[in-house]
Amino acid sequence: MFFAHWSSTDSSYRDMERRQLDCERCNENTQHTFRYHITKTKHYSVISIGAGEKTVTLICHGCLLETLIEKDTSKELMMGYDKEIAVGESNEYMEKGNFKKAEKKLKDILKKDPKHTQAIFSMSKCMISQSRYDEAETYLKYLESNFPEALDVKDLRKLMP
Repeated sequence: MFFAHWSSTDSSYRDMERRQLDCERCNENTQHTFRYHITKTKHYSVISIGAGEKTVTLICHGCLLETLIEKDTSKELMMGYDKEIAVGESNEYMEKGNFKKAEKKLKDILKKDPKHTQAIFSMSKCMISQSRYDEAETYLKYLESNFPEALDVKDLRKLMP
């Protein structure tokens, strides 16, 4: 009997945000970058894809050392980063004219977090782009009531008939 197994690992990271923080290692108050690492493994003996391992690290711009972030804090950051990445992907879908994929991705975000501002903004833009003005109005009203001075929201309103 012959059995073959092989797997491949795909690792990537994104620098998500920067903050001015005190570094315990170099004792300086410097910029720090939050780096989001995602590692996925594909197994080919019985085609399966691993869910992926996710971690967040912090890189000090002073001493250039990278450290892991505490698990609870990391988990909270990852949830926010996943939403941010998904909104970005939905905006890319809209730019390509694929409004159905964009809408599905945004609905998934809003199902978990109904007040996610970036997703609400993108959903209203998606609805307007499809001339679904009644649906866009619901999202736009939320944005106008919470961000009455936001220029981006005012620009969206101008796109409505």
